[in-house]
Amino acid sequence: MKNQTMIPPRPPRLFTRSALRELDHRAVAEFHIPLLLLMENAGRGVADAASRMLAATTEPATILILAGPGNNGADALVAARHLAEAGLAPQVRTLFETDAPCLHTNAALSQHLQIAHSLGLATHLGTAHMLAALTATQDSSHPLLIINGLFGTGLTRPLTGPARAAVELVNHHSRPPTQQILAIDIPSGLDADTGLPLTAASPPPLLPHLPASPPAPPKPSPSAASNAAT
Repeated sequence: MKNQTMIPPRPPRLFTRSALRELDHRAVAEFHIPLLLLMENAGRGVADAASRMLAATTEPATILILAGPGNNGADALVAARHLAEAGLAPQVRTLFETDAPCLHTNAALSQHLQIAHSLGLATHLGTAHMLAALTATQDSSHPLLIINGLFGTGLTRPLTGPARAAVELVNHHSRPPTQQILAIDIPSGLDADTGLPLTAASPPPLLPHLPASPPAPPKPSPSAASNAAT
């Protein structure tokens, strides 16, 4: 075998909220990558990360997917489809109702929801269903994976009402290894620029959240450490 040159992995890069928004805009406007394709890639990455997290479980786990009213929610719906295609049984709960304005203003979210319905995924719309599912699984000893697709890097306001209640319930489910949580992009309620809660009254950061994409390989140094939060 001929000698092969190994390309070292790129170090992780940090992006601000505005930089990420600009990257998405350039991908669509400059490189002509459809938004649906960007969401497809993101959702598939989430599903792959979820599968790795479930690999160590010795019995079938409940997969509860929380979808918000924006692009983060659309990514969550894509992840649900890929997990279902892998033979798992994800349960989707949305933060929006059947006639929510977001389904009229966000065409990608609406389309991915239609796909989920067409494939017969267990999808229930409305905060009442979401809060009921989170409450029902709160003290369960059965393996549980929650995929948090409520809000991502675009969130700039404090969480209130049902959204805040949902995130607070998610925080109570962090009891590894039985209960695991996977956040898409970033734990809901954090400021993407600082990593801190948007206000002092916002839910606290949830450290056990894991990144939706595989972390970069650690450097060969005894002091290397990995970051588990998105």
